[in-house]
Amino acid sequence: KPTNAPKPTMSPTTTEYGTRYIPGQLSHTKLGVTLSTGLDIAIVAKKFNKVQLADGGVSQDLFHDRPDYGATFALSQNDTENPGGWIYVSNSELEDAKGGVGAVTFNADGTPVKYEMLQKGTERNCKSFI
Repeated sequence: KPTNAPKPTMSPTTTEYGTRYIPGQLSHTKLGVTLSTGLDIAIVAKKFNKVQLADGGVSQDLFHDRPDYGATFALSQNDTENPGGWIYVSNSELEDAKGGVGAVTFNADGTPVKYEMLQKGTERNCKSFI
């Protein structure tokens, strides 16, 4: 989940949820990735597959191929539709006008509630949308 930290830190971090992240303290491996204390990992999307959503349904769009450059955007706690959620956006680096930009919207619990292609028909749009 994105945070509103003013700058990167190498110090232990505690959030309002009590999660403690200790940079560089590699303590466990999950899904083949070695993680620092306080971090977790999950697969939320796979290319050419619909994204499983919190309500038990799936997205209409298939998750895009060749995701490149991504960014997260926090939603306000005052957002009436999804308070405290966030959006992950990434480019699809394909040629022949088969690329685009996709976005996964997460609720405050970190579960996808929406996936959609925001832009389609682009090619090699490296970092151009975000």
